[in-house]
Amino acid sequence: MQHTISKMLDVELEIRRALSDYLKDPGKAGLDTDLVVLARGLGALPVYADMGGVLLVRPSGEVLVVHSDQEWTEKAEYEVVDAPEWITHAYDSCAERYPGLKDAIAELKAS
Repeated sequence: MQHTISKMLDVELEIRRALSDYLKDPGKAGLDTDLVVLARGLGALPVYADMGGVLLVRPSGEVLVVHSDQEWTEKAEYEVVDAPEWITHAYDSCAERYPGLKDAIAELKAS
C-alpha cells in the first residue's frame, strides 16, 4: 500500500513539473497557446484539442474536458471525464505530447 501511495505521489509530482514547464513555454506542446489560460485556471495540463474542445490532465490523474462552445478563460466551465475511452485517449495523448511523462502515464493507466 505504501509503495502505491509513493508511486502516485511521484506521478503527481511529474505532472506538476510538466504543467509548470508548460506554463513557462506553452508553445513547446504543439497546441494552441491560448490553452495556457485554461491550464493556469484549472491547474491541469492540456493534452488534446480539437473543434469540440480540449482535454486536460490534472496532477491527480483526473481528466477534464472544456467544450469549445464557450470562451476559454480562467473561469471556463469544465466537466470531469468518466468515460474510459476518453480517459485513455487523454492519457495516450499526454504520453505522446509530453514524452517525459510516459512512465507516469503508464502508472496512471495501471492504477
